[in-house]
Amino acid sequence: MSIWTPTTIVHVDRKEDREKASDGKSRFGVYLTEYHRDRFDPWEDGEPQSTAEFAAAAWDVATPPIMAPGFAQRRPDLLSITARLTEESHDLYFDIAVPIHQHRDSMPDYQWRSWSTEADVFGDGDYRYHHEPEGDRPALITTTVVRIPAADWALPAPVAAKDELLVATAIDYVEAIARQLNEKAGAIVADLIRRAAR
Repeated sequence: MSIWTPTTIVHVDRKEDREKASDGKSRFGVYLTEYHRDRFDPWEDGEPQSTAEFAAAAWDVATPPIMAPGFAQRRPDLLSITARLTEESHDLYFDIAVPIHQHRDSMPDYQWRSWSTEADVFGDGDYRYHHEPEGDRPALITTTVVRIPAADWALPAPVAAKDELLVATAIDYVEAIARQLNEKAGAIVADLIRRAAR
């Protein structure tokens, strides 16, 4: 049975993370502590980051290209779900890149191409991976970015990079972000895809 629905755009599975962990605890935790702890202390001052900075760091480590497959798995038909901070206020937001197929009648002529798709390795045909066409023919490749502000989301208090609760706190962040993204962006993405398919 598929974990994906029209409004489920990201999924986190602690059990799978533990089963695939080289330390028997958390694969995400290994990536975080052994390779990316510096993301949680970029100024090397030992102080905890802001909630937004901690959230962005945790999400970056939990998703491709750092973790592939990610601890936070995005639905196969989406190109990316990226954490970002506003330039001035450093508020958290997320960009969800949704590939939009072009109908034949919107193409300049029959030689033009758009996205190609393939089912994921688990055979989920409803939400297919998207690939850009090769560069040997003209193409019209459209992506819509759905931007979701997250400054008002209730997230746990951040901890310092050397805190023994770093991994547990980062896991809590990723799960909270996944819930919020499904709740706040899932229906928007579903509606966008439905309208584009008309």
